[in-house]
Amino acid sequence: MGFLYDRTDQPWWHPRRRLALDRLNTQPMFRLLKRVQPELSIATHFLPAEILAWLIAKKKLSAHNAIVVTDCDVHAMWLCRTVDRYYVAIQESAEYLAGIGVPAGKVKITGIPIDPVFEQPLSRGEARRKLRLAPDARILLIAAGGYGLGPIEQLVHQLLAQKRSWQLVAIAGKSETLRKHLEEIGRTAGKLPGGRERLVTVAEMDR
Repeated sequence: MGFLYDRTDQPWWHPRRRLALDRLNTQPMFRLLKRVQPELSIATHFLPAEILAWLIAKKKLSAHNAIVVTDCDVHAMWLCRTVDRYYVAIQESAEYLAGIGVPAGKVKITGIPIDPVFEQPLSRGEARRKLRLAPDARILLIAAGGYGLGPIEQLVHQLLAQKRSWQLVAIAGKSETLRKHLEEIGRTAGKLPGGRERLVTVAEMDR
């Protein structure tokens, strides 16, 4: 992954090759944009940002185009020619963009957008109560992305077999199948000395 990241992090190189691949895979998006004709587009991922920029350059869209870089670093994949505004996380990102020719007036340092709920202070005890966690147990968090990829069930089985006093929290993400399997495991996993479940399953729909 590191090799691939470095090889593609070459500002303004190979945009046509990337765009040709993107266009093959995003025809429904093309048709939607041409039909809707938005006045403003805000992209939080480099793939739609590149497509929008190309459509604007070809005068198939007349929208103002903004890109919100959701990383601290600005990888070359985020770079597009027809962009009105880049929103970046830190000063270093703005300086990097200036160094490769992006006009300073197109860059704003805003931080990475997050849900306002994360700005509200929450005590450890209150957080544990809301998440059905034991008040004083050691917590092991098992997460594998939004789609729950990887041998999560195997890992949970192996950790439960240790018979330790920790409490497991397994993130199922969007995977309904994984959520059901983890809940089945949890029903036979027993409870901690204080009565809490040894395995707590959290899915995206639980937010």
